[in-house]
Amino acid sequence: MSQPTPAGSPNDPANAGVPAPGSSETLADEHAVLRHNVATRAAALLSESDAGRWPQPELEELLNCLRLEVLRQVADERMAAVPRRPPHPGRAGAASPAIAGHDPAPPPLE
Repeated sequence: MSQPTPAGSPNDPANAGVPAPGSSETLADEHAVLRHNVATRAAALLSESDAGRWPQPELEELLNCLRLEVLRQVADERMAAVPRRPPHPGRAGAASPAIAGHDPAPPPLE
């Protein structure tokens, strides 16, 4: 049994004619690449299953694609959507004034 080709690798036959992740110009292009890669792997998995065979290599390919490509894209989009701000100079890196000891304890719950 051969080892599955890692999702996103240049030798991955599912990527023939499709730009590599990260090389697309727009977010829509990135999503098109991801949809293509997931759909290609899902089709291979379903084809094996429909033929009555356990699709272990195809399942591994699909899971690798989801782990390596889709989750990376989600993380990249999240980082791009939430810009990092420099720390407030008065806080000296503290996460909040309460942590730095500047706020009194919250009032007790009634």
